Amino acid sequence: MKATQGVESELKYGLTREEYFRLFRAHRDQVLTAQEQVNFYFDDIHLNLRRLRIGLRIRFINAKRSVLTLKYPKTTEPTGLRALRVRAEYEAPLSTKTAKRIIAGKRDILSLKCLPIRRLARVYPIKRLCRLQALGSITTRRVVIPLNRKFQMELDQSKMFGKTFYELEVETHRPTKADKAVHNLFWKYDITYHPLRRSKLARFIEEWRLRQQP
Repeated sequence: MKATQGVESELKYGLTREEYFRLFRAHRDQVLTAQEQVNFYFDDIHLNLRRLRIGLRIRFINAKRSVLTLKYPKTTEPTGLRALRVRAEYEAPLSTKTAKRIIAGKRDILSLKCLPIRRLARVYPIKRLCRLQALGSITTRRVVIPLNRKFQMELDQSKMFGKTFYELEVETHRPTKADKAVHNLFWKYDITYHPLRRSKLARFIEEWRLRQQP
């Protein structure tokens, strides 16, 4: 895997447990890929990155591969779609050994000489950051299933701090058509249309803050 940069454009919808398994059971024979992701999120003790909606994470994929990712919002023309999130995204592979050392606090993530860290230095004055640390993680079981001939949906079952939540995501650069396809899917399976504005990181930070209170 090479370092990459680009724009992530995705639609996000919340699901109940029952809705998630209704969709999964109906499409289990169409699963294209399935993987377990463990995402460790980084910030300093003052949450300086979060204040600017910057996300920095290390993801383990099926306990075999590790990827460092930087994300932050990208300004786009309004579409009126509440489910749409558009972000600049920069990724670079890490060795699993290096990733584990960083998470354990044995190496500073800012010492990495890779695309996400170089880009972070351009959008935020790194010298103003305290030492970044892994605040915790979310474990996600993701299955990718065709939504129709043009789009794929990602069904996510995620766990953090003892809680489980469910989402449907669609990555697309044709969000209006993809959202219509999701509408049709939800109508077919009697699922409430619930567009999400919060990312997994935002949900994680909310729970993390609750646990820092005395």
